[in-house]
Amino acid sequence: MLVKKVNGRPAFEIYNKYLNIKSDDQFFLNVLGYSFLVNRQGEYQSRVPISVNNEGAIQFIADIREGETFRIGYADPVTMIHNAHDVHQKMRCFQPQAICLFSCGSRHTLLNDDIDLETEPFQKIAPTFGFYTYGEYSGTMMNLKSLNSTLVIAGFREGGKSHNGCYDKKSNTIEKNEEDDSLILYRDSRAVARLIHFIEVITEEYEELNRQLRLISITDNLTGLFNRGKLDKVIQKEIARALDRDICFSIVIADIDNFKSINDVYGHLAGDAVLVEIGRLFLSVFERESDVIGRWGGEEYLVVLPETSIQKAYRKTEELRNKIEKHIFNGNLRVTCSFGISTYKRGDTVNDLIWRADKALYDAKGSGKNKVIQE
Repeated sequence: MLVKKVNGRPAFEIYNKYLNIKSDDQFFLNVLGYSFLVNRQGEYQSRVPISVNNEGAIQFIADIREGETFRIGYADPVTMIHNAHDVHQKMRCFQPQAICLFSCGSRHTLLNDDIDLETEPFQKIAPTFGFYTYGEYSGTMMNLKSLNSTLVIAGFREGGKSHNGCYDKKSNTIEKNEEDDSLILYRDSRAVARLIHFIEVITEEYEELNRQLRLISITDNLTGLFNRGKLDKVIQKEIARALDRDICFSIVIADIDNFKSINDVYGHLAGDAVLVEIGRLFLSVFERESDVIGRWGGEEYLVVLPETSIQKAYRKTEELRNKIEKHIFNGNLRVTCSFGISTYKRGDTVNDLIWRADKALYDAKGSGKNKVIQE
């Protein structure tokens, strides 16, 4: 079975990115403990990769169906041995007269010298035989499952138990050895290094996701400019800076002239395109890193200009007004904007500053539009 893509990307990228596994002749040994856990009818079944080709596709022995979801598993040797101990006890209670083991060859490779910790205890219970396979089957003919990396144990007995309960003879008592755990962990140091790499990559992804979420929370989803909530906070911050350092700053409020007619005549998609394009023109004029540009709402924009006098704000805004007037928008549209400017005065609140800029904008609209009016 060849898996070419996972979420539209070459399948191998998962192992390379999250576990730092290379596409080389050691791929099978390095990937052995990190199988696909395929979700099939609510149950996870292991699928072990065996090779990767030049296109980043991964070869598996057992089947994987297109569209199935999966997790990347981690074969923890300590857990594997502990689980084997539980099976030892259950098999001992069954009182078999013979035991057959069907173990995936990948378990032998993974556990290496520790494989005896998993298999030898069965020999204390009953005569044991078996072999290593490249795949195991479990279930009934009505519900037969193909498995990888598993240990299937079959116990055989004629008749009932010799007595109720489990054997309690000392020779048949199986004890867990804590030294086994430390030995396995020591031999599994490479797996620990890969898990550390995995945690680092996941942490980076979460940090990037949080950064994107923070950006979304302050961004207008149409124009990509800041939204009103962000603009309010920026103005509050600039007021605090102005009080602390005795400096001025200005704000500009802009409104697209006759925007309703654009939507009515050309449609809302054309109107949206105009909003986006005007936002780009704002960015091309107010290009200082400290300038903050946002969509104030509808067809209105607001710009915060730190450490900027009203005279300088007027010159830059007039430059923008002229640039918009001369710009040819998609569909050969011509658009103009009106602007109102106000500058911080000691004692101003956010509402005071915005009210004066809004009044100046209203005067620009009332005196013929396509104008810049300062308070």
